[in-house]
Amino acid sequence: MAIQSRTRKELRQEIGRNLGAMLKGTTTGSGSTTTLVDTKLLLGGDDDYNGKYVRFTSGNNNGTTVLVSDFTDSTSTATFSQTLANTVASSTTYEMWDEAYNPDFIDDFINDAIVQYSPRALVPDEDKTLFGHISRPEHTIPSNMVAVSEVFYRTSFDSETLDDANSADSWTAGTNVTLSKDSTDYRANGSALNIVTGDVGSQALATKTIGSVDISNMDKVEFWVKSKNALSANSLTLTIGSALNLPALSARTWTKVALDLSSPESLTAVTSLVISSAHATENDSNEIWINDIRVVETATEKYEKLAPYCWRIDRENGNLRFINGCESVVNNAKIKLLGYKLPSVMSSDTDTCDVSPTLIVSKATARALVSQAGGRTTDLDERRQLSQWWESQSALAERSLPLLRPGTKMAGTIGQWHLY
Repeated sequence: MAIQSRTRKELRQEIGRNLGAMLKGTTTGSGSTTTLVDTKLLLGGDDDYNGKYVRFTSGNNNGTTVLVSDFTDSTSTATFSQTLANTVASSTTYEMWDEAYNPDFIDDFINDAIVQYSPRALVPDEDKTLFGHISRPEHTIPSNMVAVSEVFYRTSFDSETLDDANSADSWTAGTNVTLSKDSTDYRANGSALNIVTGDVGSQALATKTIGSVDISNMDKVEFWVKSKNALSANSLTLTIGSALNLPALSARTWTKVALDLSSPESLTAVTSLVISSAHATENDSNEIWINDIRVVETATEKYEKLAPYCWRIDRENGNLRFINGCESVVNNAKIKLLGYKLPSVMSSDTDTCDVSPTLIVSKATARALVSQAGGRTTDLDERRQLSQWWESQSALAERSLPLLRPGTKMAGTIGQWHLY
């Protein structure tokens, strides 16, 4: 079920209206680093706005909260207790909050509500970063995905092989580099290109001229890679028109890499492939295997769904495992996972909320009210009673949260789950 997207600013301002504690204004003149001027909103006597909070929502001080220490009615000028980094310009928008409610705390209440409902308000997610291989039935589920409901494997796609990378033929070695064919350790095409390095630093390790190839209709390059040394992200590059950075690689582990081509529409005449070290030391005394370099048009990909008996989730380790012989079905195939991720907390006013805004606003309003409620004899504004009403509204909204897809399997334990 789709939800209406709302920004943090929109949520906070709705909470402010629920509390009757926030007004929106726009400066009518230039202020300073310690003042703002608004002849339209700021009406009343001297000191009427003392102790209130100002939250800027545009301009050079956007996102900053300050406390009003003085107000001069004759000039409609509010003075702050802090000094801003920038002068408050005319036409700057802001929120004016009652002294009981610091808007920064309202932001915290919003995130607290998101975290509280995270196990019940999971966000649909899709991942296409895994590749199957018959010798490796177990795969680490991407860390952002907390539940998997369906598994698909790629059955067809348009591609073009740039090089089988199954021998050293026509490849030119860089300085202190030895190239050879490895017929015992490979992932495709019966063998792999093997690169053994000495002290290489940052340089080209292997270069191959491939003639003029038009790949302007493709958008990714895929290939297998393995490194004896663990490598950090960007330690290796593959140049196809421009240098493409490889991700971090675990030691002695074959990895299928899929990289976005840079400006593919311009790649109408690719003439070479270059595998390079881009790190000063990590590729010294290393051994690297490369296999099956091809470019892919992802828009043409087609997938088939795997039956539930073909896979299971190891919740303790967060792994996806292919079982009952299905590892052969997905051999060398790209894997698509449909599942769920946790909703994101919001760190800026432009961030959008993944959870039902009605639920988050109701819960955050209740939290704000109870934070300012006193005992029975001191709660003259009946904030505790009001907070209970807003809690009831959040309970109603919670019942409307969508259920997870049938067959969803959790990748870990994060709270209470409800399934079909």
